[in-house]
Amino acid sequence: MNQGKAILFGEHFILYNCKALTIPLKKEITIKINESKEKKITINFKKKDKIDKIIINNDLSLKALEQILKKLKISEKLSLEISTNLPINAGLGSSAGFSVALTKSLNKKYSLNLTEQQIISASMEAEKIIHGSTLGIDIFATLLQKPFFLSIKNQKLKIEKIEKKLNLNFILIFAQEKPNTKQVVDEIKQYSIHYKESFQIILKKYKSIIKNAEDLFKQNYFTTEKLKMIGKLMNQNHELLRSLNLSTPNIEEIISIAMQNNAYGAKLTGAGKGGFVIILVDKKDQIRLSKLYEIKGYETMHIQI
Repeated sequence: MNQGKAILFGEHFILYNCKALTIPLKKEITIKINESKEKKITINFKKKDKIDKIIINNDLSLKALEQILKKLKISEKLSLEISTNLPINAGLGSSAGFSVALTKSLNKKYSLNLTEQQIISASMEAEKIIHGSTLGIDIFATLLQKPFFLSIKNQKLKIEKIEKKLNLNFILIFAQEKPNTKQVVDEIKQYSIHYKESFQIILKKYKSIIKNAEDLFKQNYFTTEKLKMIGKLMNQNHELLRSLNLSTPNIEEIISIAMQNNAYGAKLTGAGKGGFVIILVDKKDQIRLSKLYEIKGYETMHIQI
């Protein structure tokens, strides 16, 4: 099944009464379930022409598995073999992908006939174990596999799906650092409290960015001029994230290379302080630009929505 998401606009700001825009990555994840005396999670991470085999025995992953089993009233002890090409713990929704894929696999194996709401509910329980708390953004992104605007009101998500094909081309570049999402979110929360006036100015600027993005994405097709406008908004969004100390030297190098090589726009995606950079490009430039990054040792992937 398809998995993964990237945030095109709205990291952190979604938690402060602002809209965000997410896009699907359509990466693959399959889960093989075996009944076993030993609880074990094995991940076969497919990275281009090689497979990294990872054994996961940490408390959070196993507790997440136990939580889903408890929610679905399954008593067997199980071991899991996961195969995926979605980068793990990198801000692209891998834990939500795991939670949803596991719930769906158990639903099929044990003929549970779960409704979509029951799948969401069980998957959310696992996400809460892994992240401490969750509003379910990554869960819905995993299930929908469409671009959508979202906002939060009274601790509930409002989702506005974009049904049409956009024909936008992106490169995702791993910045070679994995952030601690919870820690970064807490740091931004502290900033919003201690530097309230400055943070409100940043939020005001972001609200203008997302309003312009909404207007563009409501249109039926993207001319070169409109692509330039989207890229400019991405750059402006990144400037705000940079002002919150969320960028890193690697992220800045990646963005600098992009903007020197005909990219429309580039920004970090996810919590920041590592993770991935998302770059909007013409399709004809994807391979050429990716090779520039790979020469420098960066991992890349291509996305089209």
